[in-house]
Amino acid sequence: MNKKTYIIISIIVIIAIALVIGLIIYNNAKSNDNLKEDIKINQEENNENEEDESMQAETQKNPIVTMKIKNYGTVKMELYPKYAPNTVANFVKLVKEGFYNGLTFHRVVANFVVQGGGRDETESFTIPGEFSINNYKRNTLRHEKGVLSMARADYSMFGDAEVAKKGYDSASTQFFIMLEDHRSLDGYYAAFGKVIEGMETVEKMGELETDSLTDKPLNPPVIESMTVETFGVDYGEPTRYEPFDINAYVNR
Repeated sequence: MNKKTYIIISIIVIIAIALVIGLIIYNNAKSNDNLKEDIKINQEENNENEEDESMQAETQKNPIVTMKIKNYGTVKMELYPKYAPNTVANFVKLVKEGFYNGLTFHRVVANFVVQGGGRDETESFTIPGEFSINNYKRNTLRHEKGVLSMARADYSMFGDAEVAKKGYDSASTQFFIMLEDHRSLDGYYAAFGKVIEGMETVEKMGELETDSLTDKPLNPPVIESMTVETFGVDYGEPTRYEPFDINAYVNR
């Protein structure tokens, strides 16, 4: 093979190698573009799904409770499952069962709360406390005027962390409505709704004369009826616990 032929063959080989390398680079670039396009499409689909879920959450109406109080008036309360879903589910279930009909507001503290929904017998269940001291962080509702919250027992005086936890999870049926702002309750009680109509009725109850030792009104207001509009949403069965026997603990 002469020198001229060798040079021609070398040039052809170099060109062929360059073409192969170029083809590989082109295919890789095209694959990357397709991959980027697929990722972009997936991201757009995910964003659309997130927007749909967000829009659904925004358009879903919260439950509205209508409470008629004999000789006082009607109070409407909006419940907030976003912040305390199990507390709302429990309350909705009780209202649907007619539990509160005929019960009274048995505790009134001026400029603080009106409290109702209790019966004389021992509670048959309790629910988890949805508030921050109980390691539940989603509930950021503040105890402001008109806010609806769950009453519970306080066992912190026993100096036992496990018993204190039982107190956090001791709410059942009793609720209270704030007459004024009391932020000291934030994180310690499960706020789950707010009065949207009839706050003047609540304030009227807040002016009642009470027993100085028990805070019980001399003439307790009666809940004539309580109904709830859920707008077709099923809030399911609430999580409930067996009640803690504090008397057995004290007398152990």
